[in-house]
Amino acid sequence: MTDDHNVRQRILQAAIDAIDEGGEAGLRVISVAKNAGVTQGMIKYYFQTRDNLVSEAQISRFLSTAAEDVEYIAQLAVTSATPAEYRSNLRALLAIIVNAQRWPQRAVRISTFGAATKRPNMMASIARANSLFIDRATEVYQMARDRGFIVPTCDIRALALVVQGIALGVYLSDIDERRPSDEELLDAIMLSIDGFLVK
Repeated sequence: MTDDHNVRQRILQAAIDAIDEGGEAGLRVISVAKNAGVTQGMIKYYFQTRDNLVSEAQISRFLSTAAEDVEYIAQLAVTSATPAEYRSNLRALLAIIVNAQRWPQRAVRISTFGAATKRPNMMASIARANSLFIDRATEVYQMARDRGFIVPTCDIRALALVVQGIALGVYLSDIDERRPSDEELLDAIMLSIDGFLVK
């Protein structure tokens, strides 16, 4: 990695940390510069404006919360030997995803959408980044279908979108005063995706 890339990443991480701590309103360029060990001029050089910095930090926050799960699902397609084992492993992963303790990761993605609603450029960037994420998820589910774990008639991109929608939708349970248990949520999710899986 080049020094340019490292400096840019330090600035971006300091901006992400600031947003995580105090929201967008809490992001101060002078504090980001100090925490990244750079000058304010370097932030201007790499990001031009505070708004660009905020947008890139929000996009990065959005993507990082989902990327790990997709790569874990990719491993399931490789390491599972049978459709039953794939389903069991997928259930175990979904149990982690729906866990009530994981609400901060879900909240990041939801808050990023909210931050982008009045910023067409940011929303366009999130849409492009999300499409790349869905492309990767589609590849992962295609691997699982090729191994005989997902029904051959399933539209794989539709499956990737449905699973992402379920993951984001779990956020609604986080704010439900009568939230079902993690196990009850997991059972409902498995019912909704069982039609995609080979029995």
